Amino acid sequence: MHTNQYHFLSDKELIAMLTNSDKHAFDTLYHRYSAMLLHYLSKLLMDEELVQDLLQNIFVSLWERRKRLPPIESLKTYLFNCAKYQAVDVIRKQVKQRSFEQRHVFPNQSVSPIELQSAKELAAFLEACTRNMPKKTKEIFDLSRNEQLNHKTIADRLHIAPTTVKKQINNALRYLRYKLSTTPFWNDMLLLFIIVNGVQ
Repeated sequence: MHTNQYHFLSDKELIAMLTNSDKHAFDTLYHRYSAMLLHYLSKLLMDEELVQDLLQNIFVSLWERRKRLPPIESLKTYLFNCAKYQAVDVIRKQVKQRSFEQRHVFPNQSVSPIELQSAKELAAFLEACTRNMPKKTKEIFDLSRNEQLNHKTIADRLHIAPTTVKKQINNALRYLRYKLSTTPFWNDMLLLFIIVNGVQ
């Protein structure tokens, strides 16, 4: 097919070709939606360089996952959801960072080595807790936290009910709260609230 003809194909036709690693189909989808996504992300985040990075992340992820994409009824909705979750994740991390700095940075703007070490230990502890979750709970939790997928998308990918996804994520959060309650980290309520509630 001549490359000019790709522009006349529907999203569903292009997605089908994308799953077969058709680079021209991918390029067509990029040109079809990149400007809209860029405008949308720019309204959410006031950082042009960051917006460009997120835009590239969205399409890189689309290409890398082309062989295992969930059923997509509307590619526009799918891409805008990806953009929304990426932007929310950035905002959440920015809020977490500001809150951490406000609580742990001294007036001279130097960070205590003890506080820095404590933060590293907490991050390592949370990672270890995640690895020790039941296999299905960990799989769902990772899809929610790391890939920023919503409950329906996770359910479609794993062929389970959205209510099951919600239950497993709640189980993961309860498990994290329980494990943290047995450690000295529990005293830092602000940091714990950000970390534990920020992964939902």
